[in-house]
Amino acid sequence: MDEKMTFDRNEVEKLVAAKDWKGLLEYDFRGADLSGMCFGGADLAGIDFSGADFSNTDFQWASLRNVNFSSSFLEGADFRGADITGTYFADACMDGIIMDETTSHYHTRCPEEGEFIGYKQVRDNKYGPYIAELKIPAHALRSSATSNKCRCSEAEVMSITRLDGTDNGIDIVRSWRNPDILYKVGEMVKADGFDRNRWHECAPGIHFFMTREEATVGPVAEVTGIRQILPGDVVQLSFSGKAWNHSPVVVSLLRTPALSPRDVLIAAHSYDADNRPLDTYDYQAIRFLHFLGVRK
Repeated sequence: MDEKMTFDRNEVEKLVAAKDWKGLLEYDFRGADLSGMCFGGADLAGIDFSGADFSNTDFQWASLRNVNFSSSFLEGADFRGADITGTYFADACMDGIIMDETTSHYHTRCPEEGEFIGYKQVRDNKYGPYIAELKIPAHALRSSATSNKCRCSEAEVMSITRLDGTDNGIDIVRSWRNPDILYKVGEMVKADGFDRNRWHECAPGIHFFMTREEATVGPVAEVTGIRQILPGDVVQLSFSGKAWNHSPVVVSLLRTPALSPRDVLIAAHSYDADNRPLDTYDYQAIRFLHFLGVRK
């Protein structure tokens, strides 16, 4: 991992004045004081600003795609016209932020009121993927953050079909994340808690998409043994023994094939880690996902 330069406000202000957005990539902005600065029209895509102070900062018409604002202070920040697709706001202070119709994802992806249909990818006991058609009732809580993924507090399962739309008679499936949550045709499923903060995208709730196509596309993986994993595959860890809580990416193997967790080096973002040995985690359960390709 390349070392970044220590934050220097005077130098950063010079780069911003010169609109040298690439130059900003050289700095470590975590916990930095950027309050009151003007990033209007800036390209800040992908930068880690976690824990930084952006009070009264101008982000008008800036590209903030996939920016990490977790635990940052954004009081009074102006996001009008900004592209916040994929932006991460978990635990950020957002009191008094300014957004309007010109801000991407200003409105939730799902209807803010009334009954509607959503789609969720689920699995059977052999990890085969299926699509559950869900009816979200009018009284259900619902939200979305900065992507097309939505959450709700409860839903009725209308149908369960294969990814190609065919019905093979399966009428009960499980959540990918928490296999204890069952989706059965004709029955209601309720979330174990629901975070009302819409910007917490990965918070508790029933996650779904508004179209079947969105629920279907994406990487295709199969559960495999440790000897079959390769760099780029994913390891899922359960700290409780009930749900999969962490999904780090395999970046390197100390030997091929890997024979034990100590042979596997991973990268993770929740708490930044790179080339961390897998055997340094304390977990209750583990599984390995080998990617087969991408479904378009």
